[in-house]
Amino acid sequence: MADIFIGYARRDRATIEQLAAALEAAGHSVWWDRQIIGGSEFSKDIERELNAARAVVIAWSRHAGESPWVKDEAAVARDQGKLVPLSLDTEPPPMGFRQYQAVDFSNWNGRADHVAVEDLLRAVKARIDGVEPQPPQNPVRATTKQPKRTLLTVTAIVVLGLIATYAALQLRDGGTSEATGANALEHSAPPAAASAGTEPRIAVAPLKVRSDDPEMTRFAASLREDIASGLSRFSYLLVATQVPGTNDGNAGYVLEGTLRRSDATLRLTTQLIDVTSGQQVWGETFDRTFDMGDILDIQDDLTDHVVASVADPYGALMRDLSRPVARKTPEQMTPYETVLRHFIYRQRIGPEDHLLTRQALERGVEIAPGNADVWASLAAIYNEEYKHGYNLLPEPRERALKAARRAVDLEPDNAYANFMLAEVHFFSQDLGAFRAAAERAIALNPRDSDALAMIGIMMGYGGDWVRSVELTTRAMELNPTHPGWYRFNTFFNEYRQRRYEAALAIAERINMPDYFADPYARAMTHAQLGHADEATRALDEFRALWPGITLEYLREHHLQKWFFAQPELIEHTLEGLRKAGLE
Repeated sequence: MADIFIGYARRDRATIEQLAAALEAAGHSVWWDRQIIGGSEFSKDIERELNAARAVVIAWSRHAGESPWVKDEAAVARDQGKLVPLSLDTEPPPMGFRQYQAVDFSNWNGRADHVAVEDLLRAVKARIDGVEPQPPQNPVRATTKQPKRTLLTVTAIVVLGLIATYAALQLRDGGTSEATGANALEHSAPPAAASAGTEPRIAVAPLKVRSDDPEMTRFAASLREDIASGLSRFSYLLVATQVPGTNDGNAGYVLEGTLRRSDATLRLTTQLIDVTSGQQVWGETFDRTFDMGDILDIQDDLTDHVVASVADPYGALMRDLSRPVARKTPEQMTPYETVLRHFIYRQRIGPEDHLLTRQALERGVEIAPGNADVWASLAAIYNEEYKHGYNLLPEPRERALKAARRAVDLEPDNAYANFMLAEVHFFSQDLGAFRAAAERAIALNPRDSDALAMIGIMMGYGGDWVRSVELTTRAMELNPTHPGWYRFNTFFNEYRQRRYEAALAIAERINMPDYFADPYARAMTHAQLGHADEATRALDEFRALWPGITLEYLREHHLQKWFFAQPELIEHTLEGLRKAGLE
């Protein structure tokens, strides 16, 4: 029996795996449902471990709040006086559990030395010792948080009338009145009255040096310059030259850091601060072996990881900015927030999120027709209609190509726009144009893990598996908290070579239960290994997400779109699903 029982929603499995490891590293025995023995009666196993545990950690999230299993586990823990709640996002817990302060894990970076883990360990110890836990340093209140005031929410524009609003927005976005949206690619329409929005402002403070060595001082100055330069490659950020003060209005964010050297070890301690609230959004410590002969490599490596951790579409800053956006309707979003809405969609991938995101982006380009990032995101979301069949309207690839080209025309050196153009070219089956746009996007911003991962996937599916694995491996190194779809090309690279055990290990870590490719990857691999029961269960999940699916329909409406350059892989995939029981 374990000291700690963890209750969670399956969609949060990847985070829970990291959490369990952090608790075990602190010396606790931990039970979560991964440890259920095959063939056992899982409900009895769960009940036994839940009752035996000395503390019950419930990981609340949007998904957990919808799970009757998690709510039942929380109720038992509450009634037994063993409940230790934490929050993986900003969604409030269900009714009946909102009076309990939860430890805030929404900005957790997966490290065991994070303040959230420290708070959780204190709360667990208190429950095990039978005393009332002290409030955590970073609690999540029972009510939904209000979005923090940043430069993302710009000073309100007084709307004196529709004409005045339209004129102001025209001036902001380059004076163009081109048609926008699904029909606006062909027709013009006046924009809705709304705040235009702006990119968040981030400043890199001078790095503090805990050393009298002048060489370290010069290294710190150079490293700061590289980090600021790396951040500026992300078109959806504004890098400030001056560190703002707390009374500068919507001051944005400041990235701070401290350098220490002890013999052969160099330590960089970083933190990202929301200037307006004073809250730490993110922090991490990087240790590197110090050798003056490798100083430039060390500098590049630190820059890579700091920049990606902060500015990547799934980095700390974007997560912080995206939380309030996830609760907004398209009509409430600024153009910039519609780009964040696209980032949210790419983490979850499903028809409902797709429709909401498309509506938001079509409205975004109406309001801000000169914003290249909004056009690029719209190109991607139109392309999703073709890729996945979500909310399909006529000529999705043609609309996607027009939107992507407009984004690149507006800003030719915008890495994000070139990335989206590359993606559209790939699904138009123009591999030459895809490769040119892809390599340009990488050259413009080699630290965007999202771009590296998706381009890597397309490289593999286009036949270049060496470049494919190189890019996606790099993406996962840059962004350890990446979404599960980063793993698809490494999965298929193992599967195509009939290394099924390795393929299954990757498939089990994809963890995207709303996306149909997650269960079908597991189904076909289990089937190839002869795991009949597991293959059947995964296939049932697949069918639930795609009712009425057949082998031929999957071939025509999915596999031929993605693997058009790999006919042998199409047949190999269908073979696995046929063995799993799909007809």
